[in-house]
Amino acid sequence: MADRRLPSQADRDRYEEIMAGPGVAGLPPHAAVRTAGQLIDVACRLGEQEGLRRAIDWCAEIGTEGLPPADLSRYHYCVGTAHQGLRDLRRHASPDHGAWEDSDTEKALVHLRTAVRGGTKARPLPPTLECRVLTNLSDLFLGVGQPIAAIEYLTKTLESDPGFGMALSNRGRALWAYARADYDPGHSRLAAAYARRDLLAGIALGVERQAAPVFRRLVDSIERRVSLRFLCADHDMESFSLGDTAEEEAYRRWCLGHGLFLNTLNDLGPYPIAARDILHLPSIHAPIEEQRPRHHAMYNQMKQEFASCRYLLYEGLCLKNPHFSDRDVLLYDAMDDAALCLALEKTRAAYRIAYSVLDKIACFVHDYFGVTLTMRKVNFRTVWYVCGKRVRGLAPRFGGMRNWPLKALFWLSKDIAAEDGDFADAIEPDASETSRMRNYLEHRVLQLCHGFPPESDDWGAAASGDPSDAPMIAASRAEFEGKALRLAKTARAALVYLSLAVHAEERQRRVGRSSAGVVPQIQLVTIADDAKR
Repeated sequence: MADRRLPSQADRDRYEEIMAGPGVAGLPPHAAVRTAGQLIDVACRLGEQEGLRRAIDWCAEIGTEGLPPADLSRYHYCVGTAHQGLRDLRRHASPDHGAWEDSDTEKALVHLRTAVRGGTKARPLPPTLECRVLTNLSDLFLGVGQPIAAIEYLTKTLESDPGFGMALSNRGRALWAYARADYDPGHSRLAAAYARRDLLAGIALGVERQAAPVFRRLVDSIERRVSLRFLCADHDMESFSLGDTAEEEAYRRWCLGHGLFLNTLNDLGPYPIAARDILHLPSIHAPIEEQRPRHHAMYNQMKQEFASCRYLLYEGLCLKNPHFSDRDVLLYDAMDDAALCLALEKTRAAYRIAYSVLDKIACFVHDYFGVTLTMRKVNFRTVWYVCGKRVRGLAPRFGGMRNWPLKALFWLSKDIAAEDGDFADAIEPDASETSRMRNYLEHRVLQLCHGFPPESDDWGAAASGDPSDAPMIAASRAEFEGKALRLAKTARAALVYLSLAVHAEERQRRVGRSSAGVVPQIQLVTIADDAKR
């Protein structure tokens, strides 16, 4: 989050000094970025929109060309924090948080994500900068209804600085938001217990003065809703089976470690209690003439596809011994360092499936929430807008809707870029490349290399000379595998938010429904594991 320490006269004096100064013209890049950052810090504390906008203009003047990696990450941190500060000031002036679109939030997310990815194993970000970036990202994601991402970023922050009280209490805040949305009362209470633990531990470590009362009120809210006996109990999260074989146990531990189980408890940590895909849809009211529970059937299919995608990804990433199916398959060395094997084809398949799950979720949203858009135009980016066009604005069905898990799903869709120019931009910095890879996987040729790809990745370019006409492109295997894992996590989060969004909508529909008359119930039975063949 933007710097929220209480302002002082020294801040006011420093602000006026910087604003009256010559700006960043003529300064070396490092000094220019530092000057812009100083203005952003004091402008955030003083609540000065003019200062934040001027700092953004200065950063545009500085540009990114020629900046060394450390300054480049700090540059993106500055721009992202300035846009986040503008968002905070606007929300403070108008506390209605129901608006779904927000351009400052989009810009802040792009820049802060770019900043955090500026670090490498060889040249990591300075710990203080990394903690600031991750904390700001978590605040932004919680603001758009995505506690899963917020929890992940705050956990990374605490790995770097376990004594960071604000990060710990903010993780408690995110867990409590998550707990309140869960339709499973047992899971909700466990998440509440973990939220309270983090809130209290963070307060004890030390938090910003104005934040302490907010966190204490959240603790009070939890204690009013969940018994103290349960909250203070020592809950068993470990003594649960991870399977009958070493192979199955290794797979389930991998899923837990990457947060890939369809189970809200997996977001509390890699605990064996979460090593089962228990999440589904809550009870749904449907017209009496509807013969079958079609929305549960749709979720069944998406959930099965995701589970298979996850296992294919696991095998592709972790089981890399040569497979007998690759023996006696004649291939020539095309001098491209290409990786050609069953394991990588499984990763490719997982990549495709994860993408397709997102579009199926869009079809579910279209059907369940009654979106008036031609089905052939529906995909994960278009379903939210009038006529499927972003320029036409948000569909009336969603405008002002008080359903934060659905809002989370909407913002998750912004991580995906589309070929359509209306959705070419995304808040995921490398979304365009991820989309390009998918297009080449499906319709052209994507060559994956063990090391770095050939210097010109469009070495199969068409005679037109237009890179977009290339029949084949090349990328590194490691880059592709990282994108595949990120897509799987996106699909998992989308399925979780979809379930919680349906729960929120059913609660609202229940309030508006007449209590007169009898509502018949159908008890669904589960499909036995030995029937899945």
